[in-house]
Amino acid sequence: ANEDIGSQRMMDLMDNTLWNRNMKDVTLDIVDLLVRQIYAGIRSYTVQSVELKFNCFFLMPLMNEFNAFLRQEMEGAFDDNLDGVFDV
Repeated sequence: ANEDIGSQRMMDLMDNTLWNRNMKDVTLDIVDLLVRQIYAGIRSYTVQSVELKFNCFFLMPLMNEFNAFLRQEMEGAFDDNLDGVFDV
């Protein structure tokens, strides 16, 4: 009896969405949910792309200059006091 109710609900859902040209409440809810899901995906993709581009724009100069800065600092520390560099 419980399976009959579930299959009847499924048939009602299919009847309201697929084979009927009239927009009923169930159809409107499904379309609304699909549109929201699509726009959420587009928004997520756009935010991720913009975030990646900003990170590349602002962080790439830092990454390009950081190794030279680190090398200068390490060489300066080694020149000043080699024993103090490894004194933990």
